[in-house]
Amino acid sequence: MGKLTGVLAGSAILLIFSYYVLSDSFTPLINWFGPILGYRLNLLLGLLWLEQGTPLQYASIFVIWAVVGIVVGFSSKRIRSVFTTATTVWLALGIISALSLAAIALDFITNSRTLSLSSVAGLVTVPPGSNIYAILHEPVIVRYYSYFLSLFTSGTFSSLASTSSKALATQRYERVIENIILFLIAGPLEAYIIMVATGIAVLFLKNRFIGPKKEKKVKRKEDKVIATLLIILLLASSSSIIANEKVNGGPLSADASTSIQEMNGVSNILSHFYSSGIGGEVGPILAAVERDLGGDNAHPSAMQPPSIAPPSSPQLSIGNLSGGAGISVVSGNGNLFNVYGLLNYSSAPSGSFSLPAFSNSEFSIAILQSNIYQMVESVVSSSTSSRSQLGNPLLNVTGLGNNSINYLGLINLLPNFLYIVAYNGSLSSTRNYASAASSYLASELGITVWSQLISINTNSFSSLSSSHAATGPGLSLYLYSGYVIFHNSAVKFSNNILGQISNNANENLLKESINSGYLIPGANNKSATSSLILEGQINSRAISGLLNSTSYKNYSSLSRTGVFALDLSFWNHRFLSGGSHNINGAQLFNYNGPLNVSQTGGFSVFGFGASSSPSLNFTSPFSGLKLNIFINNESLASTFRKTGNNSSNISVTAIPSGSFYLNQYSATTDTIFPANLTESVQERAVGGNTFNLKFTFWNNDTQPVTGINVSLEQFFSTYGGTLKVDNNFPAIVLISSLGPGQHYSFSYEVTVFGTGNYIIPPAQVSYQYDGQTFNSQVGASESFSGQAPSVAYAVTSSIVSVIGFLKPLKPLASFHLGALNIVELVILLLIVLDVYIEYRAFKKWREAKKLPVVQQEIKQ
Repeated sequence: MGKLTGVLAGSAILLIFSYYVLSDSFTPLINWFGPILGYRLNLLLGLLWLEQGTPLQYASIFVIWAVVGIVVGFSSKRIRSVFTTATTVWLALGIISALSLAAIALDFITNSRTLSLSSVAGLVTVPPGSNIYAILHEPVIVRYYSYFLSLFTSGTFSSLASTSSKALATQRYERVIENIILFLIAGPLEAYIIMVATGIAVLFLKNRFIGPKKEKKVKRKEDKVIATLLIILLLASSSSIIANEKVNGGPLSADASTSIQEMNGVSNILSHFYSSGIGGEVGPILAAVERDLGGDNAHPSAMQPPSIAPPSSPQLSIGNLSGGAGISVVSGNGNLFNVYGLLNYSSAPSGSFSLPAFSNSEFSIAILQSNIYQMVESVVSSSTSSRSQLGNPLLNVTGLGNNSINYLGLINLLPNFLYIVAYNGSLSSTRNYASAASSYLASELGITVWSQLISINTNSFSSLSSSHAATGPGLSLYLYSGYVIFHNSAVKFSNNILGQISNNANENLLKESINSGYLIPGANNKSATSSLILEGQINSRAISGLLNSTSYKNYSSLSRTGVFALDLSFWNHRFLSGGSHNINGAQLFNYNGPLNVSQTGGFSVFGFGASSSPSLNFTSPFSGLKLNIFINNESLASTFRKTGNNSSNISVTAIPSGSFYLNQYSATTDTIFPANLTESVQERAVGGNTFNLKFTFWNNDTQPVTGINVSLEQFFSTYGGTLKVDNNFPAIVLISSLGPGQHYSFSYEVTVFGTGNYIIPPAQVSYQYDGQTFNSQVGASESFSGQAPSVAYAVTSSIVSVIGFLKPLKPLASFHLGALNIVELVILLLIVLDVYIEYRAFKKWREAKKLPVVQQEIKQ
C-alpha cells in the first residue's frame, strides 16, 4: 500500500463513518434544520463531531481515528510517511468540513427560496422531539455550550470589562483568547496524535513481523519514537479523565470551575504547561471536581446551610392557608380546558418541602408537559372568532404575500421537564442546595435522565454595567431539564407530591383524574390531548417587596412557604356538533365519585363553564362564558359574586359540608359547535425523495356538511423552495358535500430537497354546517422525513457549489463528462492512478519475493 492509498482509504473511512453513523447523534437538530439547510447539514455535523468530539472522551471517535491510523500505518514505509499521510488525511477532513459549511452558507444566501418568508417559517417550525434539552445534549454541542457559558457565568468577561489598567486588560484578553484556542484545537489535536501514534505502532509491527529486516539501530530509533508518543498519549488520557469526570457523570455546569474542567485532554495539558506547570493546576481541578460532585454532602440531611442574607424588608404574617380549585370550560369550538390548582401556605410545610434545600430557596417550580403545542395553539384559536377567518392570527406575522409565519412552532423547543430554583446567595454557597433539591425532586418524579442546563448569579449581569455595581451575594438561579415518560412522572407526582400540598376534595379530584389517565395524553380514548403540570413553592421572603406595597406592610416578619400545584389540560373537540348543550360536571371532569367538602378544611372551588359565543374573550373572560362556581365558604362566595357582578352569565353558589357530586351540576350553552370532521394522512415513498401524500377527510357527524374548502397552503408555504409539489393539483381543494359517514380523498406528489422532518400541519377547513359557516383546523400535525443522498454526492456537490461561487472557476462547476461532474472526475482519476501505482508495487513485490534473500538485501 502506498501513501495515496492511505490518504484515499483513510479519508473515505472518516467520511463514511461521520455521514452515516455519527450524524445520527444530531437527529433532533437535523429534524429541525434539515428541511431548510439540506443534506449538507448531516455531513457537517458528522465531521464536526469527528474533529471536535475529543476522542479521549468518546470511545467511538477514538476507535474511528485508531482505525484510520492502522490504514495509515499499513500504507507507509517509514515514519516520515506516517506523518505525511496522516497530515494529509487530517487536513483533507478539515478542508471538506470548511467547504460543506461554505456550501450551506452560500446556498442560504444566494438561493431565493431560503431568503424568503418561507425559510423563516420553516426554521420556526420545530418538530416534536427537537427540544432545547435534546439539542444541548448532542455531542460537541454540549461541550461548546458548557465551556462558553462558563466564560460568561464565571465572571470572566465581566472582570475584563471592569479592569481599569489597559495593560492588564490586554493581558487578560490575550489569556482568555489563548484558552479558547486551546479549547478549540483540543479535539483535532487529540485525533491527530491518536492517528499518528497508531500508524507508527502499526508500521513498527509490520516491519518487524512481515516486512524486510532492519538494522538494529533503526529499530531502536523507532522504539524511542513510539515510546515518546505513547507517553504523550497516556498523559493526555489521564488528564482527560480528571477533566471529564464531572462532564460524563454529572450535570452541565456554568460556575467558575467549569472553565477549568472543560479544558479536557490535550488542551488541559497545554494549559498546564502554559501556566505554572502540571502540578500547579492538578490540585484546584481535583478540589473543584470533589466539590461539584458533592459526595455525601449532596444529601439534604448532611448539607450545611448556605450563607443567606436576611431579607431587607418585613414579610407577610398570615395564618395557614390551604385549598384548591377545579375549573372546566368548553370553548366556542368545542374544545375542553380543565384547570386544577392546589395551594398550601404555611410556616411548616410537610414532606420534602420542609428540607433545607427547599425551605431556604426563594422559589422553585417544576414543569412537566406533554404535547403542550396543541394546547397553546387551541388557546390561540379559541381566543379568535372561529366563524370569520382562517388560521390563528395571534403570534403570526402577515403582510408578505399570502404567507404567514406561525411562531407557535417554537413551543416545541420546551423540554417535557424543567425545574427552576433560586437562592439568595452566591453560586458557591447555594450549589449544594440546588443539587439536593433537584435530585430529590427527580427521584420523587421518577426522572433518571436529567442534568443542569445553567447556573447563574444576578451579579454576573450587574457587574457588566459600571453604573450598576453588584452589592451582596446576589440571587443564584439554577435551571435543570431532562427526559421524562410523562405517564410515569405524572402518576408519581400524584402519589408522591400532592399529599405534601393539600388534603381536600380538589386534591382527591386531581389524583383521581391523573391515576385514571384522564389527564395523561394517550393513556386511553378519553384522555387529554395535551397536559401541563406545574408544582413548586415560593418563600414569602421572595415577595416581601410586593407585600410591602399593600396593607400588609406593617405585619411582623415570619418565614412562610407557599407550596402549590397546578394542572392545565386540554381536549381537542371533545364536545362536537349542534347547539343546545347541557353538560354536567361528571362529563367535564370524567369523575362521578363523592368529593368530601368541609367548611373548615381549607377552601374548595369548583367551576363549570361553556362559551355563549363563538370564541373566548381573554381580555374579559366572563363576558364570553356561562360560568357556574361552587365554593365551600360563604365569605369567598360573596367575594366572587362581587368580581362577576357586571355579568349575567356568572353564578356563585356556596355549598355546605358533606359529599359533593359533580353530576348534580352542569354547564349549558346554545353555541353551535363545529361538525365532527377528521383527517388522516398517508405517506408513501415513490422513489428517492419523492412522496405521495394521501389526505382523507371524514364526516363523523349526524348531519351533512357542505361547501367544504380544504387549504394546505400553510404546509406548502412553510418550506418554500425546499419542497416541490405536483402542479396538477391545487393547494385548495373544493368538496361540494359530505354526508354522515362519508369521506373524500385526494393526493399530492411531493419532492423534497432537504433531510429531517417535514411537518404537515392540520388542514385549514371552511364549511357550511347547521346554518353556520365555520373556519377551523381539522386533524393533527403529521410528518415525513426526507432522505439524505450518498456521502459521495454530499461531498462532491458541496465542493462544486463552492467552485461555482468563485467567478474564475465557475466554468468548472458546470463541466460534466457524461454523468460525472468535475470533482467526481478528479476523484475517479485519483482512484485509477492509485490502482495503477498499487498494481506496479504489487508486481515489484512479487518479483522481489522470487529473489534470494542476499539479492533482496543488495537491491535495498
